[in-house]
Amino acid sequence: MAGESIRYRVYNTSPDLSDPGLSKVFYMELISPDGSSMSRSKNTIYPDGVSGLINIPRDISSGTYYLKGYTRFMRKDGPGNYCYQQLTIINAGSKTVLPIDTSSLVFVQNLVQESLQVSSGPIRADLTGTMQKRSHLSLKLTNQGGGSLNCGVTVIKKGMMERQKRPHPLVEDPGNSALELIPETRGVSLTGLVQFAETGLPAPYALVYISTIGSEKEFLCNYADSDGHFYFALSDGTGEREYFISANHPDNAVLELFVDQDYCIEPVRLPSLPLEIDSSELELISSMWINTQITDQYNQDETQSDIESNFARDMESELFFYGRPLKIVSFDDYIRLPTLEEYFTELTPEVSIRKSNKEYSLRVHGPHPDLAVYQPLLLVDGVAIFDLESLLSVSPRAVDRFEIVNAPYTRGNVTFGGIINVITKKGDLGAIDLPSSGLLINYMLLSQGQGLVTGKLPDGEKIPDARNTFYWNPGLELSPGESKELEFFTPDQNGDFEVWIRGFVENGQYVEHLISFSVE
Repeated sequence: MAGESIRYRVYNTSPDLSDPGLSKVFYMELISPDGSSMSRSKNTIYPDGVSGLINIPRDISSGTYYLKGYTRFMRKDGPGNYCYQQLTIINAGSKTVLPIDTSSLVFVQNLVQESLQVSSGPIRADLTGTMQKRSHLSLKLTNQGGGSLNCGVTVIKKGMMERQKRPHPLVEDPGNSALELIPETRGVSLTGLVQFAETGLPAPYALVYISTIGSEKEFLCNYADSDGHFYFALSDGTGEREYFISANHPDNAVLELFVDQDYCIEPVRLPSLPLEIDSSELELISSMWINTQITDQYNQDETQSDIESNFARDMESELFFYGRPLKIVSFDDYIRLPTLEEYFTELTPEVSIRKSNKEYSLRVHGPHPDLAVYQPLLLVDGVAIFDLESLLSVSPRAVDRFEIVNAPYTRGNVTFGGIINVITKKGDLGAIDLPSSGLLINYMLLSQGQGLVTGKLPDGEKIPDARNTFYWNPGLELSPGESKELEFFTPDQNGDFEVWIRGFVENGQYVEHLISFSVE
């Protein structure tokens, strides 16, 4: 249903699950047949795979869509080798339907999604409890085979899911490959290119800075390679981050920065199929749509609450990336001076400013001889800048304090001769002119949560339980002979329901087990 979330489980059936050269980030997109991305998510891949959720837009048209899953490692071979799954989305609140593109039917023969060979395999499943509304049910799973089993359990209304299809790739298309991409072996990454603005040629060994705007206070720096490409492994946070990316080159030339798209934007066309609904499905669709409207009225979106709690936690952090500074100069503790240069000269003996041939230079002093060798790192509200004159032009009335680190600071393969951070009262960078080569971008880290549905009843008897998926546990591991008992409650609905148990044995055998029950 439009406005709901798709919960997915991806299994890693590679023979070597611990290969350090494989990507650690999985990209999932909900796309239309013409390849347009409707929604996206990004999750960490663990040795056995990944689980997550992807939101369906509320204003989406009814029709046949696809899930497209891939990693940066897979992007080397192009979108013809990604995994695709077909699904039907209904927006009962809209009369719009996806148009049928008959020209794409040529691809049907390349995307025949046949059912996987089904076997209950080693699974024994026993469902017990009272089959009534808001009743407690218990599901006991036992692995009766000789190998470890990794599976997931979904409990839904009958008819919402079909048997699992084999995620056939389209066609081999090495012409659309992204050979220059580096697999994300350390987590979410940000990559791109630095080039000279005047010539358009790569800027080899340019120094690239990434500063986080806002509460995260993260800072990264690294040199571009000989072809001007740069690579950064980002933090393991969730949600979007606002980054300011800037670069400097020994030639002092004007630079241009380009950031690689994290999601694949290479064109792909899939079968555009008509939306065909028979009479038996109309009742199910009507019930699901009513449940969606009731849930919207009574329940706050779970991903939004996660975002709010993460934001509150982030705001508690006051320290910048360098930790506790050696010295803090708070402007409210001193008489007002007309320029920042005078604050440095009069109040901070750890810092000296000189002017030669109408150009300023700055040094940080301390007990470490390396301070005289390397240039200091200059920051405004944690954002790296190169132009000292721009820093000195900030009005002292806008500044709250200086933070000074008078010791060499090494970040990756870059060493700085100390740190000076000018922190403004409003956290707005003091209206400073940021480097002309800089880019301000919003970049998605990992998506929020795994979308676990615990099967618990809502708080309060007067709040209706109208979930379409009322239990989902994607990560069950059972050793040979091991049993696990799962508990959940039936919703406020009559009708027929299904328990789907799907997964893989360690030898690669796919297992699928279905239990049906009715609530009266």
